[in-house]
Amino acid sequence: MGHPMATIMPQGIPLLEDLLRVGSGSTRGDLLINGPGGDANTAEEMRPMCRSKFKEEFNVIVPNYAKSAPTMIALG
Repeated sequence: MGHPMATIMPQGIPLLEDLLRVGSGSTRGDLLINGPGGDANTAEEMRPMCRSKFKEEFNVIVPNYAKSAPTMIALG
């Protein structure tokens, strides 16, 4: 069984904001996502955060699986 925080949950939004801030000035970015699911509303909030940060190019890498909410981010 994976880590319990592997799911997309509202508590992850501040962490994602911090991670996006670290790469300030970057116009390209990659997100490695591997998740069993999560909250769809949170995924819908996270997706535009990433796209607005990386205006030139934004890629999502799924090494194993992205179910439910992670799929929404990957396809968004």
